[in-house]
Formats: sequence, structure tokens, C-alpha cells
Amino acid sequence: MYYILIILGITLVTVGIVGLSKGKGPRSSEVEKDREQSAAAENGSTSGSVFAIEDNRTADDDGERKNEQYDDGLTDAERKGQAFEMFVRDHFSHKEYSLVEHVNDKASHEHVTERSKYPDMVFRHRSSDTKFAVECKYRSDWELNGNTPQIEWAEQHNIDNYLHFAEERKMDVVIVIGIGGTAENPDEVYAAPLHALKKFTFARKSYLNQFKLSNPMGNYRFILSKHTVVN
Repeated sequence: MYYILIILGITLVTVGIVGLSKGKGPRSSEVEKDREQSAAAENGSTSGSVFAIEDNRTADDDGERKNEQYDDGLTDAERKGQAFEMFVRDHFSHKEYSLVEHVNDKASHEHVTERSKYPDMVFRHRSSDTKFAVECKYRSDWELNGNTPQIEWAEQHNIDNYLHFAEERKMDVVIVIGIGGTAENPDEVYAAPLHALKKFTFARKSYLNQFKLSNPMGNYRFILSKHTVVN
């Protein structure tokens, strides 16, 4: 009996030790996974998709940061348009002309005022008290129609709005067009009376040449008899 109890005791102790060893720590496969992930973290690489998402997010953020410098909600084309407006405005001498109206028709994409459909600026010639309107158009380059350089200077509804403005306000409207260079410093500038462009939305370079300003960087002057701007 004494020997039987000893054998039974030894058996129970052995079973207990085995059970404890099974309950301790992760399995070998889990340990191996931990080691692999630790090594991947140290090496800065992983085969999962987390870092791919991070890479994409970084690229998107870079694009957003590039646009943060223009926190105005404008497109690139609209921003160039405004810059060209400033260019034209600043080439009318303050001594001779006063700026009566200047419409920022790109300020809101949700609400467009009635006035914003009309020309960008209204000037007054101080000595004669004559008012005239200026609509500014900037194009980065000419478009080719076959071998013929041209630009789409406006859509038909724009032209209709300008004509309505001219009739309603009894005022000359001058279309000032900048081509090439930058909006702040265009290579070429043309100034044509609205009536010379009202019949077509596309204007050929050969036609616009008669309205080309000889010195785009010089002072601009409105000539009432010609209904347009020269320099």
C-alpha cells in the first residue's frame, strides 16, 4: 500500500508540472510571429497594408499643403484671372483715372450677384468725367485651329451680359486680353472695344493684332472717340 501511494503521488506531481508548462507563455508559433513583427518594426518595413495607407495619406497631405497657401477657394484659372485684373487696374494712372467699381466675381462659388455677370471694373476719366468698363481676359497661350492661332475670349452668354450692361449703363465696354507669360506679366496685351468682338466667341490673332498694345507695361489710356484703350 505504501508503494502504491508513492507511485500515485509521483504521477499527480508529473501531471501538474505538465499542465503548468502548457499554460505558461505563448505558443512557439506566436512567439515566432512576435519576433517577425519586432524585426520588421526595427527594419522599418512590413508586408501589411498599413504603411501603404500611410504613404498615400502623406502624398495627399502634400497636395493639400500646396493648396494651403491659397486659402481662398479659387481654382488656378480664377486666381490667374484675378491677378490679370490687378495687372490691368494698376496700368491706369491714378492721377487720370479713378476706379469706380471692381467686382470680384470669383469670391463665392455658391452665391453669384447680378453685378458679377458684368465687366470686372468701371473707371472714370477724371478730367472729362467719362466712365467706361473693362473686362479682363487672360489666356496662357493661343489655341490652334489648324494652323491659325486663336483664343476663345468668351462664351455667348458672357457676351450677351456685357452687351446688356453697355446698353443699360450707356457705357463703353473695353475687352482687355492678356496672352502668354504670366497673369502678372503677360507677353502680349490686346484692348478691343466690345462691339468689335460681339459677333464671335473665338478671336483670331490676325484679327486681334489691330488692337495690340505696343507697350503692355506702359500706362493705359481710354480714347472716347475710338471706344477703346491704347497706350
